[in-house]
Formats: sequence, C-alpha cells, structure tokens
Amino acid sequence: MPRKLVTGLQTYEGGYGQDPFCEASGGPTYIALASLHLATRDTGSPLTSSERHRSIHWLVHNQEDSGGFRGRTGKTADACYSFWCGAGLKLLGASDLVDAESHASFIASCQFKFGGICKFPGETPDPYHTYLAMASLALYPPSVDISVAASWKIAPIDALLNATEDTVRWIRHHVPAPRTVG
Repeated sequence: MPRKLVTGLQTYEGGYGQDPFCEASGGPTYIALASLHLATRDTGSPLTSSERHRSIHWLVHNQEDSGGFRGRTGKTADACYSFWCGAGLKLLGASDLVDAESHASFIASCQFKFGGICKFPGETPDPYHTYLAMASLALYPPSVDISVAASWKIAPIDALLNATEDTVRWIRHHVPAPRTVG
C-alpha cells in the first residue's frame, strides 16, 4: 500500500476523508491510521511528526464536553465515534488525552433501558452502536467501585485489530507473518 495514497486523504483539519478533498470523519480516520500502522509495522513510525500532531489535534477536539466524540466537525456526539476517534488516539499514543470518565458517562446516557446502546441519548439501540460503544469502553474503562467492578469489567481490546488482547495474542502466535517477496 503506497503510504502517499493514505496520507493524501488527510485534510487540513488533521483527520482523514474517504477521498482526497472530502471532509474528515472519525471512521475513515481510524481506518487510515490503522492501515498505516499495519503497513509500516516493522519500519518505524507511519506518520511524520506534523501528520501525527494534526491527527491528534483533530481527534482530541472531537471529544465534546458531554464526553462523547463526534465524527465530523460541527456535528453531534455519536456513540460509534467513541470507538473510531478513541481507537485512533490509542494508535497515535495519545490515549492520555481522552477524558475516560466523561466518555463513560456519555455512553451510559446512550444506554437503552431494555438493553443496547443508542447512537444518541433517547434513540433506539442497534448492534452497530452497541458494539462500538462497548469496544470504546474496553479501550477507556472508567474507574469503577471495586465492589461492582467484577460485574462491569470488559476485556481489554487491541485498538489496531479491534479484538480482545487474548485474541490478538492467539493470532500473533498461530498466524504466520507475511513473507517478503523479492
């Protein structure tokens, strides 16, 4: 994968669009960052210092006071972007910039009384938003009273592969690394 193809999708804001000159969005930003990290695993940093800084700036500024993340500038926070933006910050080594407590509070406000997590508070839940919201809580678990911690705990996930850390260990042990052709 040519690095230029992916970095050419970075917008003036620092996020990544689906095509050159498209607005930045949380999902494509995560996909771009994950692609760059996977493609350059053994060759060092996938981004220049400037590209990394701009991405971090854009992602951090998408966390609203409510704790939720919006996917695009000027939009409302949405539970799925808690994963897309939060995982992007993890990949960039900037997870300390996420307000995990307010993030968990936002996700809790999106929880439907009969189960599942909604896109926004007061909406109907769906599997997509439920999964990504739960994955974001696995990346950024809030501090929980030890007496209820066991019932609340979510297995940690790997932000790059969006799988539990146990699954990632199994994959790395059992799936052979790609061979270099040449």
